[in-house]
Amino acid sequence: MEQAANALNWGVVLILLPLAGALLVFSFRRAATIIGIGAALATSLAAAGMARAVIMDGTWHHAVGGWGAPLGIDLRADGLSVLMLLMTAAVGLAIGFYAPAYFRDEPRKAEQFWPLWLFLWTGLNALFLSADIFNLYVTLELLGLAAVALTALSGRADALTGAMRYSLATLLGSLAYLPGVALLYHGFGSVDIATLAERVEASPVVWAALGLMCAGLLLKTALFPLHFWLPPAHASAPAPVSALLSAMFLAAGNLLRFGGHDRIADLDRVVRSVHGLRSWTAPGRPAAATLARCRTGTGAAFPAWCRSETDAGEG
Repeated sequence: MEQAANALNWGVVLILLPLAGALLVFSFRRAATIIGIGAALATSLAAAGMARAVIMDGTWHHAVGGWGAPLGIDLRADGLSVLMLLMTAAVGLAIGFYAPAYFRDEPRKAEQFWPLWLFLWTGLNALFLSADIFNLYVTLELLGLAAVALTALSGRADALTGAMRYSLATLLGSLAYLPGVALLYHGFGSVDIATLAERVEASPVVWAALGLMCAGLLLKTALFPLHFWLPPAHASAPAPVSALLSAMFLAAGNLLRFGGHDRIADLDRVVRSVHGLRSWTAPGRPAAATLARCRTGTGAAFPAWCRSETDAGEG
């Protein structure tokens, strides 16, 4: 019970800590750099604590407010989730130590950068811990809001233009993704990924939902030929902003596009239930299988979680 309580604390802290840091920076702007670096260090330690808890106890699960799926919100963390949390922490620390030097001559920009970056970090941690497709949508929207504001941080005309294109692209992606979520909820009565994996069957509704959701994610992740908004947005953004957007925000969207977060195996079953997708997704199965093996439950070390094996059952 004590280990479970410790794991619960780490999961909640990973979301609340950067959010609290962002609010503190808004309240005490003159100490923005100190608070920001402190929040980055503390969040990184929390990610390490979560990693240790998952290694020791296996997959972590938390029903927010005591209400789990299908009525409430579930949070889950396993091997791949922890890997992404640690990667985010590593990038966040690097950016946190680089940003003060970059914004040394622009203290006002630093005051604006830190709360937005910590808010973005909050969304990333929440995304990697989410266990249903609607919460994935919510966290992607939070990420988009913070990312657009960071893109326009310099205030130049080209930055504002790039941020506007970014905003329109992410809104268009949301308009595609959210109807797909609604179709799946209407058809199967749940947005929980594990539940959908058990209920989904091949039908026109599922085809339409998967098509809309994939189109939305392709646009949000700037995959060719839907990458028109990416060059002006990144070229006009400050260096720390461009680094974090490239390293984490787009990577998070691509991870979702491949079905790879803590519920990858369930997402894989959702796709496989649509029989016509089998031949289309065959080339990507080895990568999906490797990601799926990044789930825990055995208490093994990280290399054992993510080793690639041939699935004898695949044909």
